[in-house]
Amino acid sequence: EPGQIFTARAYEGRYMTYAHLAANRCRMKALDFIVKNSSEGGSILEVKDGNGNTPAHVSDCTLFTLEYFVHHAPSGTGILFMRNAWGQTPIDIADNYGRGGSVYFTPQKIAELDAELRERLVRSEKQVEIPPPYPEKRADSSPAIC
Repeated sequence: EPGQIFTARAYEGRYMTYAHLAANRCRMKALDFIVKNSSEGGSILEVKDGNGNTPAHVSDCTLFTLEYFVHHAPSGTGILFMRNAWGQTPIDIADNYGRGGSVYFTPQKIAELDAELRERLVRSEKQVEIPPPYPEKRADSSPAIC
């Protein structure tokens, strides 16, 4: 069934999604493919494995990769603050591996990302046209032919 190939599976004793595997191996093209083609969409980025890790927690890439999660996860910057079973956030893990997560994701940077996401949402809402609920009446009052 379409979308099912991206759902969670047991892997190395942990319950992970293919998004976890792609993020862990820095396969960003694969991760993007999964997000765009899974039935879950960006929500798959917020699925936690058996240890409470989202794909952002297990991402072994650069800090710019964490921005991908911010831009594609439904929670936006909230994904940076999701905690795993040990109480760690993706930023904490980036700090633990010497990548300077808290140096890059300062409160100012997070506020900028939030503003960018809000602006993108406003632009997308302006582009959505809501069709009228009923067919418009013709000027000559004759019924519309469908």
